[in-house]
Amino acid sequence: MGIGERQRQVFHGALALALFITALAYRPGLNGPFVFDDLTNLIDNPALQQAEFSFDALKHAALSRDSGTLRRPVAMLSFALNAAFAKFDVFYYKLTNLIIHLLNGLGIYWLSLRLLRRYQAQQPDPSSMPIAAHWLSLATCAVWLLHPLNLTSVLYVVQRMNSLATLFTLFGLIGYTLGREQIIQGMRRGFTTIVLSLLLCGGLAVFSKESGVLLILYIIVIEAIFFRLAASPRLQQSFRWFFYVLFVAPLIIGLIVILFNAENVLGLKQYQYYPFTLTERLLTEARALWFYLRLIVLPDITQMGLYHDDFPISRGLWHPPSTLFACIGTIASLAVAIAYFRKVPILSFGIFWFFVGHSLESTIVPLEPLHEHRNYLAQFGILFVLIFYYVHFAFRYISFNRAALRFVPLFLYIVLLAHGTYARAGQWANEFTLYAKDVKNHPDSVRANTMLAILLHDNKQYDTAATYFSIAATLDSVNPRPIIRLIQNQYIAGNTIPGEWLTELDRRLQSSPFHVTTISTYVPLLNATRNQSTLNLQLAVLFSNYIENKAVIHNGSWAHYGYLQLAKNYRATNNPSKALLYLSKAVALRPKWVYFLDRAELYFELKQNNKAQDMLDKLAAQDKNLEPKKLQRLERLREELKASSGN
Repeated sequence: MGIGERQRQVFHGALALALFITALAYRPGLNGPFVFDDLTNLIDNPALQQAEFSFDALKHAALSRDSGTLRRPVAMLSFALNAAFAKFDVFYYKLTNLIIHLLNGLGIYWLSLRLLRRYQAQQPDPSSMPIAAHWLSLATCAVWLLHPLNLTSVLYVVQRMNSLATLFTLFGLIGYTLGREQIIQGMRRGFTTIVLSLLLCGGLAVFSKESGVLLILYIIVIEAIFFRLAASPRLQQSFRWFFYVLFVAPLIIGLIVILFNAENVLGLKQYQYYPFTLTERLLTEARALWFYLRLIVLPDITQMGLYHDDFPISRGLWHPPSTLFACIGTIASLAVAIAYFRKVPILSFGIFWFFVGHSLESTIVPLEPLHEHRNYLAQFGILFVLIFYYVHFAFRYISFNRAALRFVPLFLYIVLLAHGTYARAGQWANEFTLYAKDVKNHPDSVRANTMLAILLHDNKQYDTAATYFSIAATLDSVNPRPIIRLIQNQYIAGNTIPGEWLTELDRRLQSSPFHVTTISTYVPLLNATRNQSTLNLQLAVLFSNYIENKAVIHNGSWAHYGYLQLAKNYRATNNPSKALLYLSKAVALRPKWVYFLDRAELYFELKQNNKAQDMLDKLAAQDKNLEPKKLQRLERLREELKASSGN
């Protein structure tokens, strides 16, 4: 057996070991809970509840959510396949995420290898790299795979949208670099390789999550740093036109469209529903980027968590003062990357890559300021730079009799990353450890305190739950949701609600932006108090005032949902006239034929048989589309109307 073959076996063993250790590190969290947006996108999704291995069912599930502009059908199809195979056994969802993460690690290795080999070929002395490119790439792959900041993209199930987009982006970039090498070698099929990579991988990435559109920006960064429009002499002119038409022109057109229609393209109107402005978000994101960088270079799991709503909003350059320094640092970093991209291309590449990774979700798009999963692909650039320059530093300045000892600090760094991921995965093993640790690490997080309180409430620990609900309500004096939950907890525990709490609830409802989450939080409170008609009526009035408050910003579809819930509550409390009033308001905002049956039943209860029959006549054409239970209600109502007419 030759030395080359032996080294190959050692390398493949090391790569397999990195993948195996990653799987072991995540194993404690694979049976952990569904969390946060998992519930609305997956658990409460009727299409996934009914998923089966049939074309129609899978198609319905793939298009069942309104997440993002394009509905993310590729990611939703993967969830549908999970649901068809194992319903809602969380282990299989998270195992699928882990497999995708391991594939992404292989993509990181392969892309790193291709970039390093291209960099090496550009050097005056191609043998100047201290170790072979495949070992550098393996080190980058291992660090990325085991970095604890990536955990939410694996164990937070719905973030498969993010990891799938990353998977297809990585392989799109690998395809691009392969096509570029072919063009440099004078092979025209390189153009085909690039186009197919862009269409196939880019399309799958975008339909997994809209961040897949960043593939074009990543390609431009790779081209500028590593390829610089190089091509064989006979393809030089053709490639330049090809690159400008396929990548630069769409980018310019996209920027022009955004410039003149940013409000609609990026949904800037949504800022009216957030407690910060566009300017404040941009200032906050400057600080967020440096917070991310610190966690990437020196990961501290006590600073990580599912929720980061405790991250202060920057209200100005000096509020807090770190905002100004973060802005200066961001501008300076980009200036260095631009000014020295020929002298220190690897450093420039890492900076550009990181900022491209955050260019969509960490700039002007109206989203919450900070989430860890936004670094999933973005941090590759930083880790690539760290590994590259550490190895060069170690071989230049660290002297040992055995060269392998130079890698001890890097090995220890990887071990610490693995330990951090393993520890975090253990925290995600069940709901209590997850939320208790989040509260410990982020005591000022409204969401963390609320989620721990909800868990305690569900386990009938009402007094302890009240403590955390109160903390959440105190931390956020505007948001009505914590006090809604506090009131519900108090009512279930003691069957009474202090009057001052209702006053505070009314104040918050009348001054906070209109939001569907407030409605979904309020409905259980209405349901819980139906056995006390006076209290329920008081709460219903507060709720209707909230929906109809002209002083706050409204969303028609959310108002429709609120009116519908009020109608259900009044019907359940034997007030058909009020139920009909609010059902009519819901129908006025969103006319749907499925409401004809509800209205017909209410008219019948109010002894307005002619109107009830009119509703049934309008419904007749849609009988075949009714669910079995509604068909039974329909037939029963028809019989009751016939019997009533006979009398």
